[in-house]
Amino acid sequence: MPECCAAPENRNSSSPPPTRKPGIDDMASQLIESQDLTVGKLFHDYYSVPDYQREYVWQEAEVEQLLTDIHAEFEDAPGSQESEYFIGSVVVCPGTHQVFDLIDGQQRVTTLYAFFCAVRDHLKQIGASPLHTLDQHVASVSIDASGQEQSRYRVTLRGTSRA
Repeated sequence: MPECCAAPENRNSSSPPPTRKPGIDDMASQLIESQDLTVGKLFHDYYSVPDYQREYVWQEAEVEQLLTDIHAEFEDAPGSQESEYFIGSVVVCPGTHQVFDLIDGQQRVTTLYAFFCAVRDHLKQIGASPLHTLDQHVASVSIDASGQEQSRYRVTLRGTSRA
């Protein structure tokens, strides 16, 4: 019988259990979950770009392509029909303090976050009040470990302070 299918050995109760090193078996037991989220729903959580990730490297061409693609999808949809556009996968891993570490998709998430910040700032500059929803996509109040309210940004970039 192959080792992976072998029946457990009979042990006498006084012998210690075999030692096991952490490794692939531990990784295999972790849950991987997939969800379809709207951009709005994506920015209900908090994200951090870990220091081991590459820096933000998108240039104007990549930013323009993403925003143009999204705009075109919604412009072509009839007003009463909800439109969907797949911006690509975003892979996260639970981090500390209820913040997800961005593993994949950080260029897109950072671009959309910067877009929200720019729209919010532009609305303030022209004297229009930004939508509450837009403000909530940029920053929100959460409760820290000591039970205190803490205002924080939805995305913390690589190498920035994480107060």
